[in-house]
Amino acid sequence: MSSFLGHGTNNTAEYYAAIAGLRRAIEHGQDEIELRMDSQLMIKQLTGEFQIKKAELKPLRNELLTLLGQYKKWSVTHIRRQQNSFHNPRSKPSLYVSLEWDHGTT
Repeated sequence: MSSFLGHGTNNTAEYYAAIAGLRRAIEHGQDEIELRMDSQLMIKQLTGEFQIKKAELKPLRNELLTLLGQYKKWSVTHIRRQQNSFHNPRSKPSLYVSLEWDHGTT
């Protein structure tokens, strides 16, 4: 699944992707989740280690934390960009969200 969200930064696209993924996992009844992200900045913003300077990212972080609060257990893992199964070069000029769902996992 992918959708056009407009123009913005890679960080904005990554927040939207994480939010969409969390919503989808909740719909499938997941109560534990691991977010794998290639943005160390976003991970440090999410964990509170770094402050968010761009005002437009603050509500996205808050929404992400609210969704994570619905899980019994959650974690965030940094992966190298080269290890990311989907690195969309289009994400710089436009925001796309791509979600893959392993239907065999419960």
